Formats: sequence, structure tokens, C-alpha cells
Amino acid sequence: METYKDKEVPLSIIVGLINNSGEHLTEVNIEFSRDDSNKKLIRAIYKKCPNLKYLKVNIEKDDDILELENLFIKCQYLAGLYITCRKELNFENLFDKLVNSAPDNLFKFKFKSSWQIPLVAWKSFFYNWKGRPPMLLQTIATFLNEEYMVLFENYKFLGIIKKYDNCENENTFEDFEWITGNFNFMNLNLDKTSKKKKKRVRGVRAI
Repeated sequence: METYKDKEVPLSIIVGLINNSGEHLTEVNIEFSRDDSNKKLIRAIYKKCPNLKYLKVNIEKDDDILELENLFIKCQYLAGLYITCRKELNFENLFDKLVNSAPDNLFKFKFKSSWQIPLVAWKSFFYNWKGRPPMLLQTIATFLNEEYMVLFENYKFLGIIKKYDNCENENTFEDFEWITGNFNFMNLNLDKTSKKKKKRVRGVRAI
């Protein structure tokens, strides 16, 4: 088994499966568990999944972020990370761990949060990502005002972000897909050739 995908499964069952099959897993896809904290789950993943390349996991508490830092250090093949969050989270702390501890291969990110990710957290994340591979970035079902759009486009222009999509829903892309889409998402761009910044919304065809 190379891929594990599940939703709303008791944490003890998920951890048991990973303990038994983890060394063969390259993808772990778990949106929610029935527990408030996924600390035990994340710990099992970085102890048992040395070949992990793609991870989708729900993060609810700062303890989860601390364990994620250990995962970044242990799972050196990690290339794509999809974070979901149903509660208010310290994204500045999460982004700081990514900047300082993420493996060199990791540059594909998706974030789905029930709370707005603060602009200051994005600013710090992008600014400190300098020197790393340009990121492929997606946000899911996130309202962005023009201040956010200007920030994202500025860092696209600077080469920090290679591609950014604000997807209307989770069905736009497969969970571990960053390039090919199903047309129904908002790709936010600002016309760099114009002195006056303006919003352009366009559909992108599948590549």
C-alpha cells in the first residue's frame, strides 16, 4: 500500500494502520479525525513513513504544529502539503516552521481554513521563503480582498510564488494536484503592464 486516504475515522485506527504499513506509504490523505488534536497521528507518520511525499492533514492546535516541525525534519522526501483547519490557528507559527524546517523538496502547498489567514502571516511566509524553490500555492474557499491579491501578485512577480490559485471548492483539483484543474476556480492576477492595479478573473484550461 502506497497511499492511505480516509475521513472521520477514529484516531487510534488510523495510527494503527500507519504503524503497520507506514514504511510503504508515500501519500497520506486524512482531512479530519474525531480527535481535537492530531499530534499522535503526525508523530506516527514521521516515525513510520520515511518515504512520505504528499500529506493532507487537519491541524487544530499549536501542539500539532510542533509535531509538524518534527515531520518536516524527518520526512525529507515530502514535496506537497495540504493543511485543513476548522479552528483559529496560529498560522504565523506554522509558516515559521515551514520556512525554517521544511525539506528542500517541499514547495507545493494547499491551505483550507475556516478562519481567515492573517495578511501579516502571509507576508512573513513569502518574505522568508526567499532562496527556496518557487512555491505552487492554493487556497480553498477563501475570500481574499484586494490587499491580499496585491500581496500574492507581488510575490509572484518576485519569483517567490510560481503559481497561485484561489479555488472555489475542493473539487477543482485532486488533493495532490497543483497544475491540472477542472476550470471552476478563480485564478487571481493583477495586470503588471498597467500602472493602475486591477483584478482579473480567468479560467485556466487543463494542461
